Formats: sequence, C-alpha cells, structure tokens
Amino acid sequence: MKIDGRHKIRTVAGESIIIMQGQTTVDMTHVVSLNATSVWLFERLAGRDFDAAGVASLLVEEYGIERERAEADAAAWIEKLRSCGIIVE
Repeated sequence: MKIDGRHKIRTVAGESIIIMQGQTTVDMTHVVSLNATSVWLFERLAGRDFDAAGVASLLVEEYGIERERAEADAAAWIEKLRSCGIIVE
C-alpha cells in the first residue's frame, strides 16, 4: 500500500492536517488532523510502499514501545487513513 501522492500535510492554525493537492475548495467535513507521531509516519512513508509490519517496526525503533503495542497502533493508523481515502492499495 502507499499514501496517495495527491495528499499533503499542511499546518493550519497550529494543527497539522491532510489536504488533497489540486482541490480549489476544502470540504471541512473531511479534514484529517494529525498528531506528531502521525505526521512523523506520514513524512517517512510518503511515496513508499509499506505494510503494517513496517509501520510497527518504525514505531518500535523510534519510540521503543513493545511490538504488540506498535502493531495495534500501526493497524489503527492505517485503517484511519484508509477510511479517509488517503491510502491506495
């Protein structure tokens, strides 16, 4: 899977949000706000193929958390982005 290249992170009023490039209007009902970890993951994985195991490995390496917790967090992050149409298979 990959992050759809049309989506970019922008900072608005101190919040990191994902926008779709090329759209002239913003549908505020579909704004995705990211925490610092989500921004970190997005920036490392944009343009690359990845899977849940790879995301979990990044979390373990960066934050030193247990693998089980990292796997659950990776799955939740992926599912949220997928449900918003940000990830393409």
